[in-house]
Amino acid sequence: MREVLIAGAVVLAAAVYLNNIALLLLGVAIAASGAILSAPAQTAPEEVWKRIAEGSWVNVQLILEALPPAAKAYYVPSAYAPRPLAVVGAPRPPTRLAFKDGEVYVFIPPGSALVEYCRDVIGEDPAESVAACLAKTGMAKRVVATPMADGVRVEMDAPDLLYGGTVAEHVFGSWAASLAAAAAAEAAKRIAYVEEERKEGKRRTVLVKFT
Repeated sequence: MREVLIAGAVVLAAAVYLNNIALLLLGVAIAASGAILSAPAQTAPEEVWKRIAEGSWVNVQLILEALPPAAKAYYVPSAYAPRPLAVVGAPRPPTRLAFKDGEVYVFIPPGSALVEYCRDVIGEDPAESVAACLAKTGMAKRVVATPMADGVRVEMDAPDLLYGGTVAEHVFGSWAASLAAAAAAEAAKRIAYVEEERKEGKRRTVLVKFT
């Protein structure tokens, strides 16, 4: 999928500019994942691309495994940062981006990277923005996004992509959940996180909460 490849390139550029190793590894992982989804049939076999992407995500997971088991990603909108991103390792859910150096890790996970691609369909309504972003990127089908008092409930059909069942999924949520949280945060101009994600086959129920 070309959008994922572009998102990876954006993260790589940010990593070089910020001289951030964690971002660099994440950018490589996202770009490799995009290469799998968008590579023509006549190039290297799909299994080769898959192995490259899996190796890239292993590097990201090594960083995440060094964090406390309960660590979660908090998705920060561009209202509080130069661009949509996520912080991991915060001692409590933040209401704004204000931490001491060394207290958190800053990442641009798949959802935050893809928000840039679907920015033209993000409005002021978080639920509508989540549904529109998921549809535009093709991350999910049969999406039902319902507003809640403190977040968005999302039901959708979405497959596991590369890091399903790993520590990366625990921290960021699945690719579709990551995008839902990032899009909701961007629309509401509030920090958000994936409070819960349940799977039954390809059907997922995701609860995105605002801090």
